[in-house]
Amino acid sequence: MAKFRVIIEKFEEVEGVPSFEGVIRNTVSRKKGKPFVATQNRYGLFKVGGNLKEKVFTRGERISIARVCKMKMGNTKPAVERELEPGKGININDVPITPKPPQKLHSSGLPMHASISALKRTA
Repeated sequence: MAKFRVIIEKFEEVEGVPSFEGVIRNTVSRKKGKPFVATQNRYGLFKVGGNLKEKVFTRGERISIARVCKMKMGNTKPAVERELEPGKGININDVPITPKPPQKLHSSGLPMHASISALKRTA
C-alpha cells in the first residue's frame, strides 16, 4: 500500500509549461490532505510549489507527486537509449585489452603514490 495518495484535480498548459494542481494525503497517519501546484521545468523535472527552506512538503511527498504527474503526462521516454537490440550482446574476447603502464617505484620497493608513513615503516 502506498504511503501517499495523490489526486490530480486540474491540468493546464501555460506557455508550453505543464502545470498540475491537486491534493496529497498521507494514507498511514490519515492527516488532512495538502494542496499542491506542480510545474515541469525545461529539464523534464517537476517542481512542487513551496520553498525547500519552508519544508512544506517532505522528500517522499515531492517524489510521489512527481511520479503521478509523470504518469499523467504519458510521454515518458526511456532513460537510456539502447545501442543493441534486446537479447543481443558483444563478445568480450573481441574487445582489445590495453596494458597499463608500469608504476614508478620508490627505492624501498613501494609505489610512489604510497603514503609517507608506509615509506617510513620500510626504512
